[in-house]
Amino acid sequence: MSLQQFRASQRGFFQKQKGEMIQRWEIARFISFNVLAPYAKKGRLSSPQDLIRFEWETKPEEMDRDEVMKQIKKMGMFVDKHGNYHN
Repeated sequence: MSLQQFRASQRGFFQKQKGEMIQRWEIARFISFNVLAPYAKKGRLSSPQDLIRFEWETKPEEMDRDEVMKQIKKMGMFVDKHGNYHN
């Protein structure tokens, strides 16, 4: 297995793990919402998102190319001509 194949496999593994974690949190929120909804004041809980909002549900702040390059330099990295990051 080449390094590129290993990185692709690793990336896929971590994406799968993250997806499973998100799914477990969504299920927990849905169950909590259904348990608490009958006892909440009217209009207080109209959806599971009213109970808790997760970080993956908010839109990330967009950065322009210059801001991204500043952050990369601050981390001590550089970008090659193919767009890959290196230490």
